[in-house]
Amino acid sequence: MARIILEDTRTRLSQFYVVKSEFTFHFPNLDTHRITFVLNTERLPQIQSVMKVKIVMICLAVLVIGISAFDSTIEEKECGRKSVKSPSIIFPTIKIPQLVKEPNYMVGGRYRRPISKKILNGAKSLTDIISDYPSSWISNYTSVEINAEVNDKQRKATGKNAILNKEQKDLLSLVEISSDVIIDVKYRAENSATRVKEERLFHVGMTVIPEKEAEFKGGHEKMIAFLKENSGTKIKEIKFDPSEPVRIGFTVSETGEIEDAEVIYSSGNKASDTLLMKLLYKMPKWAPAENLNGKSIKQEFDFVYGMDGC
Repeated sequence: MARIILEDTRTRLSQFYVVKSEFTFHFPNLDTHRITFVLNTERLPQIQSVMKVKIVMICLAVLVIGISAFDSTIEEKECGRKSVKSPSIIFPTIKIPQLVKEPNYMVGGRYRRPISKKILNGAKSLTDIISDYPSSWISNYTSVEINAEVNDKQRKATGKNAILNKEQKDLLSLVEISSDVIIDVKYRAENSATRVKEERLFHVGMTVIPEKEAEFKGGHEKMIAFLKENSGTKIKEIKFDPSEPVRIGFTVSETGEIEDAEVIYSSGNKASDTLLMKLLYKMPKWAPAENLNGKSIKQEFDFVYGMDGC
């Protein structure tokens, strides 16, 4: 009978693991009672290679079971006679430790499709604003409508085709940083199946961003490292629904300070949400965003914390 013990230790180094897997096999009826294999694999990617190590562990376990079955014929003296035990296989209980996943830390500007004021001010057609605008197959226009918020009021300017008219240009020139610009192109196209021309809509939403975005001093990677290093035990123990990570909005002020943190998607626990907001307020000053004239301005960001669900 073979008894199999598998020990798996894991040391975290940056984004890689050093994995040491020790396999110990006990054969009570053989002279050799202990056989040990050590698998030491360095710089394995966090998930894929660790799974490969586990596969190797299982394969070695199956191999030893086979050895145990063929070596289990044992002679016993009983009343002057020899009796032979039938080979038997005892399947071991193999305990493979679960890989503990770390939450993701993500920070980015609060916008959909970014567009700068410089581009909007110089635009003469939709192709100047929308880099992948399908002008080759949109030709039979019904209308081109631009919607944007100016001074807290929604304004609209309508044109006849991809060339911007004066009203549309004037509206784009008035759009402020962090405002959304919505473009709806209505056109007619032939249905390939019925050969009938149908009304269709091409819709694009964009957000006006600063010419120079706010930045954590030292760059994005250092910011993520700072957040991880300053996450206490309570933050790391927060429970998540993988499909709904926590999202907290915040503003980088004209002076680079963190302001107006607010919960957009909660963890489901108010105390946990508060801990994450406090973590954001711990960050040192950022380099503030700048507008087209080089003046420091505010910019909104989102902090997302949680599992990726995989």
